[in-house]
Amino acid sequence: MHTGPPGGDDASAERVISEPAEILERVSDAFYALDAEWRFRYVNERATELLGRSEEDLLGRSVWETFPEAAETALWTEYHEAMQTQDSTNFEIYYESLGGWFEVNAHPSETGLSVYFRDVTAEKERERRLAETRRRYRTLVDNFPNGSVTLFDHDLRLLVTGGDIDKLDGVRPDRLVAFESDELAGERLSEVVYPEAFEEIEPHYRATLEGETRTFLLPVDDRIHRVRTVPVRGDDGDVLAGLAISQDVTERFEKQRELETRSHQQEVVAELGRLALEHPPLDDLFDRATEAVAETLDNDYCKVLDLSDDGRELLLRSGIGWKPGHVGEASVANDENTQAGYTLLSADPVVVTDLGAEARFSGPDLLVDHDVVSGISTIIGPIDDPWGILGTHDTEERSFTEYDVDFVQSVANILATAIDHHEFERERQAQREQLAALNDLNSLVQQISESAVRQSSREEIEGLLCETVAASDSYVFAWIGEADEETGEVVCRYESGVENYLSNIELSLDGPGRDGPTVQALLTGETQVVQDVDESANYASWRGHARAYGYRSSAAIPIAFGEDRYGVLNVYSERPGAFGTEERTALSRLGTIVGHALRSVERDRQLRESERRYRTLAENIPNGAVALVDTDLTYLLAAGSNFDDADLDPADVEGTHIDDVTFLPRPVLESVNDALRAALAGETRTVRAELEDRVVEFRTVPVHDEGGEEIRAAMILSQDITERVRREEDLEHERERLELMNRLIRHNLLNSLNVVDARLEFVEEKVDDSVAEHLATARKRTDSMIELVQTIRSLMNAIVEADDVALEPVSLDESIRAELAATRELYPDAELVYEGPTGVTVVANELLGEVVENLLVNAVQHNDKPIPRVTVDVDVEEETVALVVADNGPGVDPDLESRIFDKGTKGFESPGTGFGLHLVREIVEAYGGDVSVENRPEEGAVFRVVLPRAWEDPEDTDGEADTDADADSGSESESDSESEAGS
Repeated sequence: MHTGPPGGDDASAERVISEPAEILERVSDAFYALDAEWRFRYVNERATELLGRSEEDLLGRSVWETFPEAAETALWTEYHEAMQTQDSTNFEIYYESLGGWFEVNAHPSETGLSVYFRDVTAEKERERRLAETRRRYRTLVDNFPNGSVTLFDHDLRLLVTGGDIDKLDGVRPDRLVAFESDELAGERLSEVVYPEAFEEIEPHYRATLEGETRTFLLPVDDRIHRVRTVPVRGDDGDVLAGLAISQDVTERFEKQRELETRSHQQEVVAELGRLALEHPPLDDLFDRATEAVAETLDNDYCKVLDLSDDGRELLLRSGIGWKPGHVGEASVANDENTQAGYTLLSADPVVVTDLGAEARFSGPDLLVDHDVVSGISTIIGPIDDPWGILGTHDTEERSFTEYDVDFVQSVANILATAIDHHEFERERQAQREQLAALNDLNSLVQQISESAVRQSSREEIEGLLCETVAASDSYVFAWIGEADEETGEVVCRYESGVENYLSNIELSLDGPGRDGPTVQALLTGETQVVQDVDESANYASWRGHARAYGYRSSAAIPIAFGEDRYGVLNVYSERPGAFGTEERTALSRLGTIVGHALRSVERDRQLRESERRYRTLAENIPNGAVALVDTDLTYLLAAGSNFDDADLDPADVEGTHIDDVTFLPRPVLESVNDALRAALAGETRTVRAELEDRVVEFRTVPVHDEGGEEIRAAMILSQDITERVRREEDLEHERERLELMNRLIRHNLLNSLNVVDARLEFVEEKVDDSVAEHLATARKRTDSMIELVQTIRSLMNAIVEADDVALEPVSLDESIRAELAATRELYPDAELVYEGPTGVTVVANELLGEVVENLLVNAVQHNDKPIPRVTVDVDVEEETVALVVADNGPGVDPDLESRIFDKGTKGFESPGTGFGLHLVREIVEAYGGDVSVENRPEEGAVFRVVLPRAWEDPEDTDGEADTDADADSGSESESDSESEAGS
């Protein structure tokens, strides 16, 4: 027995399962038992198959948690109501997750719910097909003359019944009205007809259900009925049902001729019905139907009119008797004043006895030109959505019986059914073609995915892609295009299955063809599809081109991966509507796969190029070595003198994992390997190690691709810095002396000058005019000395920290904006403009503001225009960033141009200390940058500062304020130095 997990309420489970498990396993229905908490306590094998879950997945779990979507269906309502009322319930439900219809029987008890269910999807489909058959034959039954029609299934149950109550064959009197009004659907034939009639009928009906057509006479009381049975087949050719057509032939002798005529009509209908069931081409069926109708009714003409898509006219699609050249060419206007237009507005067939005397409408030229007098016309298809008209006409005045009208209507119904089937088959064929194309495309995607990775160049991959697609049965040819970077013109990179496709087409991003699929795919990065070139308005200019190359639909697929784009793949098919949703998805996936392959090839090329460059660096680096490690921590290259000093052949290192190279002491090796791993994570590190009597510095840095987006390797640079370390030790003593001097200036001289300035300011308003001029001179000289001391302090800071400066990414544009604001407060009459980009970072520190401030102040102070104008710009290169400060002043004095950045350089009339630009050079060179000036006589000067570019975003850090200097000087800024000689 299959029960819940250990620890469950076994007694409760036994009460829920009222039948022995052995019996439940043998029943054909699926069965499961739920306890009072809705948990599965038992499932049989059939239940696990239908639910698509294993026994282990179900037992002990709540049905609502296991199948949460069931809570939104009738299962929830029915199960809860059954448990509440303790009444069994039976219902049918379509369960979308399982993809089918199920009949459910639920039996509640105090301890849970026992559920039997079975898959009735096939039964539902059979019922649907039978219902469709009933619908198709309903009109035939309703209009069948002089008898009855019965549509029956394989159990000899009645599906459709109808006929003349006075002519019914063998039907019991109490069932006559119900038979005529089609109220017997679902009842067995044996319960409707007399026993003796059933015995006579049954063998013929059984044979019909086996595929035979039978005709037999059925005597009932004093009447004789002629019964004809035919099998009704489905789309797959299987017999769905039987159709029995019965006629009272008692008055044979009196109405022999009429009956023969009617019989012949029915034979024609049946023949056409059989022919329609064979699903011939529609035009062949139309030709046979018009010929049969005209011959049977002894008319001169018969026609099938096809209503145009816009509903304005009807084309003479098929016919007999008409003058040569009319069939397939002539048309009739859909006008309510003509017989055709009037027919389309009528629920019943339209009968004309004399067209010339007709008051309801007039005859169209087609009928008048053929001397038509009388006829019958009826709609083919539903009244509210007609396909066309079936009409038969004669040149003599005729009176048509209702049977003649029914005959024409029956033929029209057969044609309508055939048209419906043709449309269904056409759609199904299109689906089959699309499925075949999709399977073919999926195979192509797999094939190209496997083959592309083995190609070594972009050209090889593009060739593989185009040739494989063009060789497919689903497509006629393919080509890859890209836009020229300078002209925007679309050029062909590779094509297959076609030659010089673009020779007569001009495509451009900003010109001809911009609205076409290829250019739109390039502009939007999305797949563009034209499902039918004959109907697409945007394809009008290339329609002739499409016919010449034999395609009906096209797709333009971007070849891209991430932000990298490599052009557009253009694919063409002979099938209209070829590129459905699934096919577009597969093609888009193919574009992504090929884009990934192209990016991999490009990155391999970049990596090889990097290896070549780094190998050149490694082989020429003095007193050191360079190595490159890939993302798998394997050495790609190694070269340099340090390997020789370690008695190690670089060739033995290349191709070796970093953990397998052991020429360094273990602690040093571990630090170096950790630094390499950090570099692959984007971090730059420096490891300094003492090896015997030498000091070696190892620096690891990440190696990015050309776009700077991804890290594809790590580089380690090692150098013997023994001599540099010794020099640093010597310089450290010098820095200590400079630091002492700096502190003396800050603590003693600057404090004293601030005190003097404060006292002078205090007495300024308390002296008479005789000494005011001297006091003003003293204050001016004191201010100049304070400014000089502050400039010297900044300069000494830069010199002292030059060899040990801590650099980091700093936002250049934020520094520019901050200093522009400060300069505007000092010089409100000056016009200061920043025209550069945002988000630009450089390698610097907190002294970057000193550089910008001195350049701005210098440009304003040395300007002789009424409104000084200073323009600041930033030029961003791959490795560097240039800060450009231009003014509209007199330019740089030629005598000072060559030494403008030297200490103390200033013009004769220049304000300031002469140290500002020298301070700019010292700070910039400490950053590893450069500063220069371009003299523009009569137009001003341009100062250009080149700084290393930082790839990381600047971090917000709180710098430590120089509290000693602030306390000693009482000044808010470390440097208020003004610039000197210059523009």
